[in-house]
Amino acid sequence: MVSPQSRIGIIGAGSSGVYLAILLIQQGFQVDLFEKAPHARTDGCGILIVQAGMQALHQGNPQITEKIINSG
Repeated sequence: MVSPQSRIGIIGAGSSGVYLAILLIQQGFQVDLFEKAPHARTDGCGILIVQAGMQALHQGNPQITEKIINSG
């Protein structure tokens, strides 16, 4: 079991990395998020969320999965 006093490093500030960081911070963990790109991307990207990803999103915030499905 990881103690909430533990520091956690996440490599990659894409949608998954940022979402994971938010969930961990909400649980009381200290999180460092690392990204090699100097700026956030503003161009469009295709997004694919597989079943395991939707389940993880649902566990963290059931309302977000409903919004994703309805936005389809």
